[in-house]
Amino acid sequence: MIILETSHLYLKTIEKEDSDILHEKIFSNEDTMKYTFGQKAFTIEESKKFIYKNFCKNNANVGLAPLFEKSSGLLVGIAGVLKFDELETDAYEFGFIIIEEFRKKGYATEIAKAEIIFAKKQLRQKYIFATAHKENIASKNLLLKLGLTYLRDIDFKERGQREIYSKKL
Repeated sequence: MIILETSHLYLKTIEKEDSDILHEKIFSNEDTMKYTFGQKAFTIEESKKFIYKNFCKNNANVGLAPLFEKSSGLLVGIAGVLKFDELETDAYEFGFIIIEEFRKKGYATEIAKAEIIFAKKQLRQKYIFATAHKENIASKNLLLKLGLTYLRDIDFKERGQREIYSKKL
């Protein structure tokens, strides 16, 4: 099921064959994982558990999902809107990871804009949140470019310390 679609990308619920590619290109990449979901690369078992726990299934539209390039059908990353339970309010966090060979094509900006619109229109949110590793300059610059502002630091048990950004919708 397609969750979100932009001019160059589409986000859809995960299929079995996507898991191995995601592990190989994202979850086993130490540099990528440092800035995103942990402080180390995942084993194949950890990747499968993470996918099962955090990815959209069936007709769900909240959670992570594989991100594909429309023109080629290639898997280019992951993205999604997640419940942001770390705040006291009914909040949502958006995020994205673009596979290294597909970076610098504007895909992060394109999917982030679509996720913000999704949070406002589909989830009827008044605010949207995002987190970034303090050393992830590219992501922090993108969040600022999209009109988010820095709120504070937060220490996640599994992800480590991150900066929280927010935007009024």
